[in-house]
Order: sequence, then C-alpha cells, then structure tokens
Amino acid sequence: ENKFRISPESFFQVNSKQVEKLYGKALEYAGLTGEEIVWDVYCGIGTIGMVASDHAKEVIGVELNKDAVEGGRTASFAKEQIEITLGKPVLTSENASNFTQPLLTTKDNAPK
Repeated sequence: ENKFRISPESFFQVNSKQVEKLYGKALEYAGLTGEEIVWDVYCGIGTIGMVASDHAKEVIGVELNKDAVEGGRTASFAKEQIEITLGKPVLTSENASNFTQPLLTTKDNAPK
C-alpha cells in the first residue's frame, strides 16, 4: 500500500477507486518486467511513479510544483528506485547525456 503526502498546492486525484483501475490498466498495457526505466513527466506528488515502481527498475519523476516535489520525495523515501526532480521536463542537447532511453513515459498533470 502506498501512502502519499499532499499539500494545498499539489494535485491529487481524489477518486481513488477510479485511479486504482486506471493505473492498473496503464501498468497492464505497459507490460513492465522490472527492468524498465519509467519517466513520470509532470508527476505531481508521484502517484503513478510510486505505483509503477513496484514493477520497474527505476522511476524518474519531473514536476514544476515545488510543494508537490517535496510531498513526492517525502512519500517515496522508502523506495530507492524513485527519483523526483523539480524542474521543467525538457530534453536538450546539453542535458541529453544525463538521461537514459525510457521504455514508458507517463504524463499526469501537464499545464494547459
């Protein structure tokens, strides 16, 4: 069971029954074997990443909201394979060498 730390400034989907079904279906379609790197782009507090971390080698979450990043880092502290970073998820020629090829990318709450 995952526990999450939310704040007034972070997004959290409150319909937990539907989210459970949605994340389960996403994981089913992803077919993770435990060897993949999952990028959770605009991850919020990292709910998808935390669920995926049970089935992946590593999860990299990127989020613009510092309160959400703090909540995600606090909630995922016991899961070594999760890294949540503050910043805009932009891949450039300068930072490309810092990233590995993802096999699954999720996009939660991208700004509209």
